[in-house]
Amino acid sequence: MVKNTDITNPYLDQVRAKVVDPALQLKTIEDELTSAIGKALGKQGEKVLFAIREMKEHMNEYTKYIEDQSYNKAFQSAQMYNNARRNALQARWELLVHRQAVGFTVDNHSVVHETYNIGEQLPTRLEDIVDENVEPKQQHADESTKKKWGDQLSWWQRVGRWK
Repeated sequence: MVKNTDITNPYLDQVRAKVVDPALQLKTIEDELTSAIGKALGKQGEKVLFAIREMKEHMNEYTKYIEDQSYNKAFQSAQMYNNARRNALQARWELLVHRQAVGFTVDNHSVVHETYNIGEQLPTRLEDIVDENVEPKQQHADESTKKKWGDQLSWWQRVGRWK
């Protein structure tokens, strides 16, 4: 009698119609969370791309002004480029934090840095811009042999901490 699950009860269909299976509710919540996480990551990625696009626009202006030898305008473009670069670095850092929080831990930094490559800073003084474009710089032999030091993350990745 315990195994007999064929119970005919006039109220059972009404109860089943009102009560939803908890497993279905859990799946719905999981789907909503994944959708919200994906949307947040997408918006953060767009924020980084917008800042990089702004950097490229200012870099194009900078090179145009350098070719025209309008060094004051080039300096202003360099300042705007550096501001956009700061915004891009901040947005990329925020993306790294979001990805880490969601669970992207393996090669998170290298993937983001390769995908969202941000160039070097432009000269911050007008004299540097003029000197750089008037006199070619002499490269010293010491500069090419300098060892490049990484950070703790690069050390961990080289050792295999994240693999």
